[in-house]
Amino acid sequence: MPAAYSMMKTANVYKEPQLDESYGTVKRGFVKTIIHIVLLLILIIVLCVYYSRIEEAKKHTLTYDKETQKFIPFSVYKAKQNEVFVELDTAFICECATSSVPWGSVITSITISDDYVCPAAYISYAACYNDTQCRDGPVGNQIYQPIGALCGTAYTLYPEPSENPESSIVSSTLLTEDTFFELEEQFAFTMQEDIARSFRTSFEMTYPLVNADFYDWAWDSTFEELSNESYWIDQWNMSDFTAFGVASGWQEVDSDSLPRFAHAINEAFLNYIYIDYVYTSSNASELAAAGKEPLNLNTDGYYESCQPQKCEWVTIKRKGWVEIVTIVFGVLGGVHAALFIVINAIKAIADKVCSKTPAAEEEDNAGNNRATSTQMADSDKQEQTELVARAESD
Repeated sequence: MPAAYSMMKTANVYKEPQLDESYGTVKRGFVKTIIHIVLLLILIIVLCVYYSRIEEAKKHTLTYDKETQKFIPFSVYKAKQNEVFVELDTAFICECATSSVPWGSVITSITISDDYVCPAAYISYAACYNDTQCRDGPVGNQIYQPIGALCGTAYTLYPEPSENPESSIVSSTLLTEDTFFELEEQFAFTMQEDIARSFRTSFEMTYPLVNADFYDWAWDSTFEELSNESYWIDQWNMSDFTAFGVASGWQEVDSDSLPRFAHAINEAFLNYIYIDYVYTSSNASELAAAGKEPLNLNTDGYYESCQPQKCEWVTIKRKGWVEIVTIVFGVLGGVHAALFIVINAIKAIADKVCSKTPAAEEEDNAGNNRATSTQMADSDKQEQTELVARAESD
């Protein structure tokens, strides 16, 4: 330990062997050397942290053989997509040959599901039809005739199962299967909303004027009441037998999702619209054979309509510690030389600021001379006094 301390104390990379009285026996060069080493270590740590946080982006490209292929095969695309998504966890973007793909080229069929209100109305009306008082009376004329007309109008707005919409899928890049599924659901929901909005607007604008009684009844009546025999007996004076048949017809309607009859009208008696589509024709036969979807094998498929020409993805890489250490030690020589310049400059500035001016030094020297002269005079006077006292004593 003493040997190490002695070695540290004599360390001097600035070659200044002279002593500085302000530091006692510590050399100036030793102090600057310690500062130099500390700053050098701090800079090494800062540089290592800095280079460890730098991210390098590298772009990769997947293309196809233009002599034998028109676009990237789906099997090649799928394999690379799984590798990029699962292993690299980065975006995989493919450019389409066309930015607009008609829905008609990918849709195989459209499935319409109503809310069962209209079928329940027909079943219920069958029980009313056999009772002339119910059929020709207020129930038949004020309730079931308007319901039949509304159901007939709503069905004309529904798309045909084989109908292909005229709109297109607009995207310059290939949509993934998950994204395309979400887009299809949104497209079906928008189609349903458009039908319901058109039907609702017509009902709200015309029925309060041409058939206010039915309009009020639709908003006042709940399906829970319609499926109850006592409602038809008490409110419409219906016989027990007819009321049982009429109420039984309405019992299949979900009264929780449709509290009132007008709510079914506002949705155009629709439950949902489902669109069957082909994402790629390369696996259409497999899906059809498995019975998963009623696919039309003549449909091109979205992937084939898009015809991806090029796929790109970017990987992010950070430097390893071996590379970081190599870079830091590569710039260490320049940092080391720069510290010599900076520390020497700071030392020169400090010496200049802290040193006295020539006038102040002359004044201090004159003061010292005067003090010395006074001290010497006092000393001579004291010696003379001692000599006189000694002579008198003799």
